[in-house]
Amino acid sequence: MGRMFGCIVVVCALCVGSVHSVFAGMFDLKMGMTKKEVESVLGRLIYAKDYGNAKNYATHRAKSVLTTFADNFEVVSVIIHPEHGLTKVNVSKHVKTNNFGVEVKETYRSTIRSLSKKYGKGYVFDELLPRSRWNRPEDYMMSIIKMERELRTSWSRQRDKSIKWADGLQYIVLEVVPVGMDSALIVIRYVATVQTLVDIEKQVLNKIKKAMEEEKF
Repeated sequence: MGRMFGCIVVVCALCVGSVHSVFAGMFDLKMGMTKKEVESVLGRLIYAKDYGNAKNYATHRAKSVLTTFADNFEVVSVIIHPEHGLTKVNVSKHVKTNNFGVEVKETYRSTIRSLSKKYGKGYVFDELLPRSRWNRPEDYMMSIIKMERELRTSWSRQRDKSIKWADGLQYIVLEVVPVGMDSALIVIRYVATVQTLVDIEKQVLNKIKKAMEEEKF
């Protein structure tokens, strides 16, 4: 019985470790963290709004973080579920630019290349509405402001199963959010769905069950 209990404890420790590894190494954040634990990394969180059963918090003072692909990105908001803890992290980088959006394009494309090295080829969506009047090169930023151009790239765990993703991380979205004619935010959203957490919990229970069955023999 003692040996079986020891086996169960080891299995639990290994599984819990994998569950909490989604954001580790990027922002000193780990999926499943409580609000108090997140605040120990980012400082005081400010309640922004409800997000389904979870709550969306903004950081009191954006904390600069060094990611594995680029510097000067800041954690700007997090979503914390009452049962499953931290499930989403939004980071952004402020870029000054001109009407042509030269710096925005360069930063956006370089971030795509960096993320693609780790997560494979992303799905790129860069479309201007067919009859938009903002179709000249110098209208690039205005087309985004007027929401007549959508600029977004996404990576999905399901799209390329040959690439190893951190447990629980479901998808990543990169997008451009305009601030004005002369600047924009390059935003990356790291999302771990609650359903993914439920699936991981089931895996933990299955491993414990299997360990108990093996112990009987």
